[in-house]
Formats: sequence, structure tokens, C-alpha cells
Amino acid sequence: MKTTIIYFALVLLCTASLFSQKLTEDQVPASVKAAFSEKFPKIAVGTWSMEGNKEYEAAFRLDELKCTASFDLNANWIETECLINVAWLPKEVTDVVSKQFAGYVVKVAEQITSPKGTEYELSLLKGTDKKSVVISDKGIVQKKEVEKDAEDKK
Repeated sequence: MKTTIIYFALVLLCTASLFSQKLTEDQVPASVKAAFSEKFPKIAVGTWSMEGNKEYEAAFRLDELKCTASFDLNANWIETECLINVAWLPKEVTDVVSKQFAGYVVKVAEQITSPKGTEYELSLLKGTDKKSVVISDKGIVQKKEVEKDAEDKK
């Protein structure tokens, strides 16, 4: 079970790195660094990266959570994603999983906070069937897709 969780976490990290470019501190505009500091006072950025050519992403720890915060080119906050413990999912989200995805187990959970509200991105597993779903904090499925193994993509 731990192996499966580690596998999903690694897939998420590896996939994210395919579309990002690491940046040094001096490559990040002062306005973006200031926006981060205003949003997360007293939190140090672990690494900065550029997502495509349109957003800066700061990786950091918030308490014991691994998080990223995204800002656009004008230093506007886009969203914050934190890897959370599955046990912390709200009842509205776990109810949707048990009803609409019966038999699936939540392997990885991320809390996504943006100006639109809070959503949860989940990696679900049932045997060899893997799904990725996004569910609002009110229990509404926003998006769902079948996850493919690296071998399936070849």
C-alpha cells in the first residue's frame, strides 16, 4: 500500500516537472516574490519554477504539508495546491467518492484553493483501474478522467 501511494506521488511530481522550468531566486520578479510574501507571511519558498510561459510556481511547506502556489505574470495569485492526508477530506467529498466511485480507494489527495473556492483533486484506484477526479468542497464532481500508466502512453 505504501508503495502505491509513493508511486502516485512520484507520478504527480514527475508529470509536473515535465511542464516546468526551475528558476533561481534572481529570475523571479520582485513583484511575484512580494505577492508570495503577502499571501504567505513567514513562509520560505523551497524552489521556484516557471509553468509554461505564463505562471510562476513556488514550492514550499505549510506546517507539514507540501504545497505549491501559482502566480501569473502580473503577480496575481492563481491557486495554492497542498498534498493532504486522505483522512482530512471533507464528508461531502468522501460521500461523493463512496456513491459515484464505489469500490475505488483514494490514494492521493490534494486540496486546491483559488479565488473560485476550494476543490480536491483525488487519485482513485480500483484494482488496476485508475481515475483522477476533481470534487468541489460542496461535493460536486468538476472533472474526471482515466489515468494511464506510463507504459500505456508509449
